[in-house]
Amino acid sequence: MAGSSKKTKGRQKIEMKKIENEDTSKPYSFGHPSIESVANQFLNQNHPPNNNTHPLVKAHRKIRCNQLSQQLNEVLNQLDAEKEKAKLLDQLNKGKEIRGWWKAPIDQCDDKELDELYSSFEKLCNSLYSEINKRSGVEATS
Repeated sequence: MAGSSKKTKGRQKIEMKKIENEDTSKPYSFGHPSIESVANQFLNQNHPPNNNTHPLVKAHRKIRCNQLSQQLNEVLNQLDAEKEKAKLLDQLNKGKEIRGWWKAPIDQCDDKELDELYSSFEKLCNSLYSEINKRSGVEATS
């Protein structure tokens, strides 16, 4: 035993690098590459790895990766659309100051906004009348 040498190099530190999407510089990963293919990619070796994966598993993996990539692209497109909407809303709101609904310029309102304004005033009047009646009824009985 004393004369035998080590057969392995032991525990070694491996450098990790982030894999990013070339279009958006956002990290993503779909699929299950073998360790040989990953090592060959980083070592710039173009030798195809010995892969004993069943063709059905490969086909399923490829389909699933394509589905996930498509979902990622759809979500990224939705995100871009929402960002554009936010920019437009910011531009529209930039020149306006925040005011209450009662201070809105009536001449700039359309029919729907005028109807909403009218119903809001109506609710306010009814609330005021009911509160006045309730208080005057309470004071009359006491």
